[in-house]
Amino acid sequence: MLKILLITIFVLFSRASFGEISLVIDDSEIPKTNILFQGCNDNITNKEAISIIKKIQRNLKNTDLFNIITWPEKELYQFQDEVSDEKILSYDKYSEDGIDSLLYCSQNFNLENNIEITFELWDILDEKKLLSQTNIYNNGRRIANMISDEIFKSIIREKKGHFHSKITYVAESGAIRERRKRIATINFDGSNLRYITNGKNLALTPKFSNDPNKLTILLYHQNVPSIFNLNITKNSLQKLSNFKGTTMSADTHPKNSDLVIFSAIDKDGNSDIYSLDNLTGIRKRLTFAESIEATASFSPSGKNIIFTSDKSGRQEIYQMDINGKNVKKISNNRGDYSKPAWSPDGSLIAFTKIIGGKFTIGIMTADGYNERILTSGYVIESAAWSPNSRYLIYSRKNGPFGNASVPKLYVIDIITGYERMLPTPASEGATDPDWIALN
Repeated sequence: MLKILLITIFVLFSRASFGEISLVIDDSEIPKTNILFQGCNDNITNKEAISIIKKIQRNLKNTDLFNIITWPEKELYQFQDEVSDEKILSYDKYSEDGIDSLLYCSQNFNLENNIEITFELWDILDEKKLLSQTNIYNNGRRIANMISDEIFKSIIREKKGHFHSKITYVAESGAIRERRKRIATINFDGSNLRYITNGKNLALTPKFSNDPNKLTILLYHQNVPSIFNLNITKNSLQKLSNFKGTTMSADTHPKNSDLVIFSAIDKDGNSDIYSLDNLTGIRKRLTFAESIEATASFSPSGKNIIFTSDKSGRQEIYQMDINGKNVKKISNNRGDYSKPAWSPDGSLIAFTKIIGGKFTIGIMTADGYNERILTSGYVIESAAWSPNSRYLIYSRKNGPFGNASVPKLYVIDIITGYERMLPTPASEGATDPDWIALN
């Protein structure tokens, strides 16, 4: 079998035990896949092609799931099949050297004299080829991220990768009393940073609308917060909510980009959840309690909604049908919950929670049981899921003063607990992230 990390936490799937679990993992005990990059140094001569190899290595190393090994001086352990000319590896020899997976790289030129890079991936322990893919060099970063995703999926056995993806967030700059907040987008690897709004009007809570080039944002237009559709490609804004009260963050239906849900505060100061069909202009009120209902999020199927409410005396997570029926509380532990978010695969719900004055990020199963706290800190907010439901991205402040008070984006592996800061400009703060796969 593949030498990969499989941490089985039985309480996570047992309804009989639904207490809060704080998981502490010793990184030194986490086994990593030893992946050998062979032929990638001596068979590749083009500088752009070499940069692709280096980026793939960085991507895999940043997950903390792989040990990257290179043998430029060793020959490939193989012999040629007389019939198919297929590379047949001497698996035992690689296994004796502690290799779990082998990535073999080669460079050629096609008839149009374009550079072609071929990647072949083998599982040494299971003795089988996992991947064979040839790419014509055109966009080095894109190729590197897509190949990284294929390697990640093949070895870690995830259905989707996360390297070829995009993040939106609120970029903060300037003095504390004159803080400028702009909507920004950036690729997961830190490339292609773009500022989408100019900061003249306060813009918050960007969310992708099922498209890497379309967002819903909360924009203070004429000093009134309203929900807008923002088309990055066309650089255009379309106002969605026409509510006399104060509107707050929106979420787009996963299968109908014209349908959004949002929370709004009426003239009496009461906050409720509403849905809005952008095509018909029909707005429906979904909650009617005399409490504060906020931060609503669609399920991946689009049939259910989760949100927070303080109707019990503190903020808890509730679930209801898309029409507002069958409301039920699903959170079961202490603390004040906020900003719940369904994982793309529908199995888990992430949340922010304050307990004992401490900010935490946690997950629970979709029925509200088996809560697990992943990380805690001075201020941690706004958890959003990776496209493959393996990682969470969120904003973290590490302290009240100096550089520690500048919020930065962090990502955590919900399986291993490995956490790292993502690259954004050093002089800026970063909050309210969302994450989507690129096409």
